[in-house]
Amino acid sequence: MDDPADRSYPGPSMATTGITNRDLLEWFDDEEREVCSDCGERACVSFPGLSAAFCLACNAVKVDGRKISLDEKVL
Repeated sequence: MDDPADRSYPGPSMATTGITNRDLLEWFDDEEREVCSDCGERACVSFPGLSAAFCLACNAVKVDGRKISLDEKVL
């Protein structure tokens, strides 16, 4: 019978401290990032076909340019 340890992921291990939104910035080139109007950092990203933007520095979420608060009300 196969040993489950032999089927483990062969790539680098994930950080044990957990991933943060800021770590996700590595997934986006500088030209894919915009300056966040809330925190001023170049960490705001969006995706083609979506009318939403997400700041990976301050966690701001905007839909159609309007900020969404934690209680899901449009500000």
